[in-house]
Formats: sequence, structure tokens, C-alpha cells
Amino acid sequence: MGKADSLRVLLHGGRLVYYPGDVVSGDVSFSLSGAASSWLRAVHAKCVGRCQVSQKGGTSEPEATEQYVRLALLLWKKDSSGALGSGNHSFTFHFPLPTSVPTSFEGRFGRVEYSVQAVLEAAWYRADQSARVTLYVLNPLDLNLLPECRSPSVVEVQKKVNYSLFKSATVALAVSSDLRGYVPGQVIHLTCVINNGTGKSVSGITATLVQKVTFRGRCVMYDMRTLAQLEGGSVGARQQAQWLERIALPPLPQSQLLLCHLIDVDYFVQVAIRSIGVAATLPIVVGNVPVLRCLGPATALTPTAPPLPAALGYGGGGGGGGGDGRPYEASATPLPTKLHSPLQDGRCFPTPTHGDFGDAGGASGGAAAAAGAPLAPGPPAAPFGVGAPQLCLAPGETVPFFGGAGGGAAASSSSHHPLLLPPEFSAALFPYDPPPSYEESCQAASDDAAQMGAAVLDPCQSGSGTEGPWAPCGE
Repeated sequence: MGKADSLRVLLHGGRLVYYPGDVVSGDVSFSLSGAASSWLRAVHAKCVGRCQVSQKGGTSEPEATEQYVRLALLLWKKDSSGALGSGNHSFTFHFPLPTSVPTSFEGRFGRVEYSVQAVLEAAWYRADQSARVTLYVLNPLDLNLLPECRSPSVVEVQKKVNYSLFKSATVALAVSSDLRGYVPGQVIHLTCVINNGTGKSVSGITATLVQKVTFRGRCVMYDMRTLAQLEGGSVGARQQAQWLERIALPPLPQSQLLLCHLIDVDYFVQVAIRSIGVAATLPIVVGNVPVLRCLGPATALTPTAPPLPAALGYGGGGGGGGGDGRPYEASATPLPTKLHSPLQDGRCFPTPTHGDFGDAGGASGGAAAAAGAPLAPGPPAAPFGVGAPQLCLAPGETVPFFGGAGGGAAASSSSHHPLLLPPEFSAALFPYDPPPSYEESCQAASDDAAQMGAAVLDPCQSGSGTEGPWAPCGE
């Protein structure tokens, strides 16, 4: 009866990255063996672009759909002139993309996807044959068109802490970044000033780069991922410390999926003091065209932490001191960085498992987020003199995220790639040695128990002599 072999969709020039207004051109090629006139009715080509959101993700039935492109071409149809003979056949198609389409994106609960599909329409007694190829559409985000991306971002927070039975003081945190808009490959310069007015040192100071993706289906769903994390040292009692750090932006999808109403992508940097549950959040914008800096001298904006409430008459002391009345050191000491995230090298890691997180920006609530899906390989270079964002997300392990309502940390789950190693493990002589296996641990525990039992049964081996509750040997 004959069949079609090697059905393929070949794009001209092997191109996979397109921009709004471009023309998608290619060929539908296949080969026929035997007489195909009895079943081949027509050859079609379709170009489809849409956004789908589903609470279960994957290939499940979408809960919300948004259509951007829907074009179809009839390349060949059987008529009275006859059918296609055996051999190789090729048909060319051209699909003009609209000028207003969002950038391709793939996430845990939805995606924005563009594809070209070829269909061989068969008779009623046979199934149609089809083949498809996925396109990547990039609608560049020019950060120069957003005036707020040029200015620095400064956030100041403070919290009153009880550190003794009847003593309390305030810890103030001020965080700033050099810009608000960045492109992948740029470095975020962070300046953090911590005023510790308490009589005890505070620790667990972290800077985390987080991606928040909002999906709108039957309900609003959030997927939050940690992309990079740094951990600083501790701040002593009644001291002011300054932490200067840099975070390299890995290859990431752009913020603000323009013209898409079902998916939002946001990024922010959160600096938190875990020991007391205070955090400052800086929203940032990730684009494709970097901010053009003005020529001339630029003045750096260095944040200053808010004055401690003790200096304003709070607490039990007078002057600029803690709750016990003792002054704190006003000179800012440099704060060292203890640990760097392994994600700072910009590599792509497998998608982690996510826990339940609150809404970003300090809002309470939120929905449970499940494991994400890895994205496709990166496209060729983009125009405008900048590199196109690779089609990969560099997610790390989800870490405790401090919401604004309770001030506590949301639960997080582990992944195959731990984001931060414990200090005692990273400072070991061989930090990359694997931990003992389950069998080795059980064997070591059995050996220890046997040694302890032998010591109890044979007290002479202890070498304690005549001292102690045991009688000397031989008596």
C-alpha cells in the first residue's frame, strides 16, 4: 500500500531563534515508497504559538490558554491531475510572525511555545503522519526604555530583638545595589550595612538571588527558585559592619513576559539575617539590552543603616547604645564572606525540588511549588550586540525565604545539589570526601558498642589501677 518515510520539517539555514515580525521559512520533506495515491490526500504546514498553564504541569490538560500565532498552509492536495509518485518530495512554506508576540518560556506549570508542524493527511482508513519543530521567539527587553533600571535601589529595615531576660535592642539592616536592571553576565554590586545594637552577636547573614514565576490558571501558582547565594560572617555585639559583595547573573530568561497575561517572571535579591528573622528585598529586572551608562563622573550611593532606636530614646539605655545603655561601635567594620554558592560559575544545574514558599516581596500566603522541568539548549547569538539568553535556567536549591507577615522562614526541601555546605564541612581537610555509607555507619556503631561492652566486662583493661569503684585484678 505504500508509506511515507523520513517526514521532516527543515528550517532554512538551520535557524531556531526568531524575532517578532520575522518570516519563518523552511521545507517539508518526505519520501514515498510504492503507490501513495490510495491514501495520501494532502500535505499541510501549520505554525502555532500559544501559552498554556496547568496546575499539574507537563502534558496535562491546560487550565488556561492564550493564542498568539495560528497559521496554516495547504502545500499540496490530491486532485484529478493525479497523485504523488514514489521518491523524494519537498514543499516550501513561509510564515510571517506577528510583531506583537511574547518571548518563549518554559516553566513548571506552563510555557510559551512556538512550533511548525507538517501533516500528511491520509484517507479515512489510515492515521495521519506528522512532524514538528520547536522555535524560540525572542522579544528583546531593552533596559534603556525603563528609566527606573538606571537608578540604584536602597531598602532599609529594622527589628527590635529581645536578647536577654529584660533587655531588648534594635538591629538595623540597609541594602543597596548599583542598578535595578541587568543582563545575563553582568555583576550585581551589593552594599549591606548592619547595625547591631544588641549585646550579642548576630549571624546567618545571607544574600540570595531568587526567581519568582507566577502562573495564572484556575488559581494563582508560584514557582520560586534560588539561583545564587552568598553567606557572610557575623556581626559582634554593639557593632556596625559593612558587607560588600558581588553576584554574577547566570543565563536567565528575561523579566516581564510582555504581551503574556498568564505568566509573570520576576527576580529579586534578598539579604536576610536568619538568626533574628529580618530581611530586605531588592527587586531587579533582567533584560536583553544592557543599560547604557552615561559618560562622566558617577557618584556611588552607599547606604547607611537607620539609627538604632536606642539612640532615639528606645530601650533601657541612653545615647547611641543597646538596650542595656552601653554604646555600640559606630565605625563600620568590613564583613567577610564565608561561603559562595556553587551556582556562581553560571552553569546550568538539574531542576531542584521545591517546598512551600510565601509570596515574594514580603506578602503573606502563596501556593505550593513542585519540581521544575529542564529547558532546552541555548540559541545562537542575538542582535543588538548582546548575546541571546541561553534557554536554560540555573536553579539551585530552594532555601528558607523570609516572608513579611510572620518574619519566619518557609520550609524548604533538599535537592541533589546542595546550595551551601555546612561551615565545618567546607573547612575540613578534604571537603570533597563523600560521607560514609549506611553499612559503614552501622559497622562503626557496632564496633563502638562492642568496645564499650568489653570495657564493662573486663575492667582491668581500663588501666585505672586501684582507684575507682572497681576492685584491682587478682583480688
